[in-house]
Amino acid sequence: MIHTEFWKKQPNRSRKWDFISRHVEVTPKARNADKKSRRSFSRRYFLTVNKGKVRVCKEMFTSTLDINDEWISTSIKKRTEGGAISPCKMGKNTPRHTFEIPAETKSSVVDHINAFPRVDPHYVRESSQKEHLPQELESVAHMYRLYLEHMAEKNPQVKVASERQYRDIFNTCFNIEIHRPKKDLCDECVRYDNTPPNLRTDELEAAHAEHVFNYKYAQKMKKDDTEEARKQTNTTLCVMCFDYEKLLNCPKADASIFYYTRKLGVCNFTLVDCGRRKPVCYVYDQTVARRGANEVASFLYHAHEERAKDGIVEIRSYSDNCPGQNKNRTVATELLFAASKFGVTIVHTYLEKGHTYNAADGIHGEIEKRSRGFQIYTPEEWIQRTEQTRRTKNPIKVIRVTQDMIFDFTALSSKLNLARNSENQPVPWTKLRQIKVDERNPGEIKYKISLADDKEMTIPINKVSPSYYFQFENKLSSRILFVWHKSSRS
Repeated sequence: MIHTEFWKKQPNRSRKWDFISRHVEVTPKARNADKKSRRSFSRRYFLTVNKGKVRVCKEMFTSTLDINDEWISTSIKKRTEGGAISPCKMGKNTPRHTFEIPAETKSSVVDHINAFPRVDPHYVRESSQKEHLPQELESVAHMYRLYLEHMAEKNPQVKVASERQYRDIFNTCFNIEIHRPKKDLCDECVRYDNTPPNLRTDELEAAHAEHVFNYKYAQKMKKDDTEEARKQTNTTLCVMCFDYEKLLNCPKADASIFYYTRKLGVCNFTLVDCGRRKPVCYVYDQTVARRGANEVASFLYHAHEERAKDGIVEIRSYSDNCPGQNKNRTVATELLFAASKFGVTIVHTYLEKGHTYNAADGIHGEIEKRSRGFQIYTPEEWIQRTEQTRRTKNPIKVIRVTQDMIFDFTALSSKLNLARNSENQPVPWTKLRQIKVDERNPGEIKYKISLADDKEMTIPINKVSPSYYFQFENKLSSRILFVWHKSSRS
């Protein structure tokens, strides 16, 4: 109880000194003629028990309060003649020297940080206001070394900031970080793992169990389909995965001047025929096209056309859930049109969020590993590095994308009824888990919200005459569709 009163009920250091002072008495030392001593006083120690003071030895006093001699000596020194304790002055002294950064030095740091180009992160561009620096900058310490080189070359007369000052300005004057492309981290799994077991509600447990079931079910579907395609003696089934690689920068080199220049982005859309183990990379730079839904739909159209030429009649594809690229009406329009034109059945499945790793990601890892340590200055060199990633076993086929390969499927999707299903309910595009189109039913799209559920919902396309599909086909085959450089969607 006494220990608790001292440490818990005394809110600050001054009150603790006062507590000690009230329980320690200082008296003159009793005379001792036989032995010389420098001590001029004696101390008596007391503890309050049942509202009365009981004298105790020093060891018991210090052990009970869990303090050392310094606490006792300081409390006695702080005691005034009136018995009060002078206040604690810790942290209240004005420093003798203020280390204010000169305005010219601070300006040199701000200008140097602003000289680095910003990059657009792929996954958090809408949810974060933070700016991102290119990943070639390894750390703030790396930036500071570049700062010293820059100042020695450009402004040797200006006093440079210390690394601590540079870091403080970086952290306080900017909302910025070095971009680190991350592997898929599942928000649901991280949230569940970080919740203590005793705080996990029934709702959280149920949601996590459903999430785990969904991702395992989707991955098993992909695995089973791949094995089926590899075992088939005929060639009528194709199982494919596709995804975009992270933006590849040009130039990619260690020269310090390149850290201050805006890079040209090189895009790589990878599509893997899992059954035949044939990867295809559609490579282009940012002057050719973007990385949006029209590009994905155009590359899928090219792939579906090539598979149809090989005699494929059923295509099962898998991708992640990125709404700006894969899960949208534009891609659904391409699937509908390809199934009708090429006479194939297409079933496209979206993997569970956070667990979307597929064969295309493996190709991306090989490309990045192969290019590690190389200086790359042009988009053509990225293409060469991609082609050289696999020299013998299942080599990568690279298709150099041109603008006449990119069509505006979004304009075509606006002419179709893709907003409501056959029950006149809104189509929940963000919740779709599977899309199915069949050349035998060119006027509808079937979709699922749950992969394990057999129930399929239907989106009835506009009821138009058969000539509509002929015109639809004619527009694409005669290349009257909006090519990128002619489209109003700049």
